[in-house]
Amino acid sequence: MQVTKSEEDSDTSDPVKKYFYGKNRYKWAATEPTRETISSKINLRWNYEKKNKREIPKEFLPSKTRQMGSTLYGFTSNKTLISRVPMKDKAVIMISSMHHCIQDDNGLPQINAYYNNTKSGVDAVDEKCRIYCCSRITQCWPMALFYRFVDMCSINAYIIHQSCANADRLDRIDLLKLLAKQLCEPLLRERSQKTNLPRELKAGICRILKLVPKATADAQEILPRNQRKYCSICDPKLKRKTVYLCVQCNKSICLRSSKKICVQCIENVEDS
Repeated sequence: MQVTKSEEDSDTSDPVKKYFYGKNRYKWAATEPTRETISSKINLRWNYEKKNKREIPKEFLPSKTRQMGSTLYGFTSNKTLISRVPMKDKAVIMISSMHHCIQDDNGLPQINAYYNNTKSGVDAVDEKCRIYCCSRITQCWPMALFYRFVDMCSINAYIIHQSCANADRLDRIDLLKLLAKQLCEPLLRERSQKTNLPRELKAGICRILKLVPKATADAQEILPRNQRKYCSICDPKLKRKTVYLCVQCNKSICLRSSKKICVQCIENVEDS
């Protein structure tokens, strides 16, 4: 409930929001007290009911004695439950806190008619999520919910991007790759500042982000005499202090643990 608290008062007429707030989240609430809590937070609600819920009366379950096309209605103070028989020995059970009218103009219950008019948007979003899905196997339900949020946000981002007049037309997969890179970029920039990363890894990060390494051959850092450090390569027992720093990883190194190289050679190494 706390994860979705910011969306309680949002408009749920959008198919993407309806996927969470109109259908699936209500379905995941297994007990009636939990559903009452959710219903008190959000006004719009409709859902297909599973027939194994103990709160559903026996009269609403599938039965061979019920006439095809008939509908049973059940009412509480804020919810309406219907059980419609589309074919023999079958029953479609739906619940809503938005619709309370018994019959629609075309003969269908209003709950059923509203679902038929809006289910295409929900099914389309579900299909798009299955095509390009970021979900991974996890036993932590907040992570599973976060994966679904990312899928929903990626669909919204693609719709917004396509609606911009001056934006370049991109396929959805290209936009998802661009979003993934932009999501990773802050962490990559943070890691590129760390001094304890392997040289190859830091060079790969700089290549992806198109960054120029801070340390260059003509700007070698030398510590003041009173700030000498122990060599990071030599055995600590030797206690060798030095004022020199590596131009690549910025670690303290003594002259015994380093090799001299000219400016041209080190520039060739960086270019390669």
